[in-house]
Amino acid sequence: MPHTANVCVRRLQGILEDDLTGHKFDNKEYMTYFTLVYNMCTQKPPHNYSEQLYQRYKKAISDYLNSAVLPAVREKTGQYMLKEVGKRWQHHKINVKWMKSFFSYLVRRLRRAALTQSLTASRRA
Repeated sequence: MPHTANVCVRRLQGILEDDLTGHKFDNKEYMTYFTLVYNMCTQKPPHNYSEQLYQRYKKAISDYLNSAVLPAVREKTGQYMLKEVGKRWQHHKINVKWMKSFFSYLVRRLRRAALTQSLTASRRA
């Protein structure tokens, strides 16, 4: 994934790790990231990166959960652990919302491709 897409993911995760107190995304920055994903998904092969972006999208969420959330929860006990789980759950929902927003074109494109493939397969049967 290009450097800019990695910056997008790191920025979002940095905002979450700062307990949402840092600089938020403005419209221009959001459109930069959305446009990047769109452009990467609309190129003709071999420059279409839809599948790689989708794998990176899934990996970014999984990596964040494993590298930031899980250790933060494991280091606490009792009521402090429960508070941490609650906080991290709220952050996870925000993370998924923004990632889904940045990658919305990709998700729509892959759903459309899966539906087309399914319809084609059912016609052959």
